[in-house]
Amino acid sequence: MLGLAEAFVAGSEILPVAVPLMKHVSDKLRVNVGLAVADGDEMLYLHAVRRRDVSVPRLTAAGRRTPIEMTSLGRAYLATLAPQERSVLLKTFRKRHPDRWKNLNRDIRDAVRSVEILGYCRAGWLPGVTSIAAPVKVAGAPTYLVNISLSNALFDEARMRDELVPELLTLSATLRQALVAKTTALSCVKSVGRRDDFRTNAP
Repeated sequence: MLGLAEAFVAGSEILPVAVPLMKHVSDKLRVNVGLAVADGDEMLYLHAVRRRDVSVPRLTAAGRRTPIEMTSLGRAYLATLAPQERSVLLKTFRKRHPDRWKNLNRDIRDAVRSVEILGYCRAGWLPGVTSIAAPVKVAGAPTYLVNISLSNALFDEARMRDELVPELLTLSATLRQALVAKTTALSCVKSVGRRDDFRTNAP
């Protein structure tokens, strides 16, 4: 298992860049920082930096799954989807939460608008915990999501506006730039490879 995990990290296009940046944000702001991707109708954590001094009751680690519809990560992901793709998932969530769908659907749509307008969304899925998330979307690469979470005891609106949101958006933008560079470099390598194959096979 450890060998598989090491191979995954070594072959990941984003983790080598993301992990030190996430650690920096966590240490600077005393917050938890997560990186995830969608897997079906759940979010799958790829990495998480967790602090013991932020009073968040739930331990999150790589490999843990969380529901898309309830979390800031999941709702930020929904904002990146085409309306048709989003509608398919919303139908699944409606069946899953028939009694509370009216309020949940409103919260999801508010989060989608927030990402479209402000670049991030906010959710309080766990009692006493606030989380904000932003997408990292680049053509030709999976859509990644990053989040910052902390106890409500350490949270206030001014801090979110002045510290948490700017750091989250900076982290998202930095990862996006890194993915663009990697995707461009990979495209160049493939292009060179195709030309070399053409020369090799040429009469």
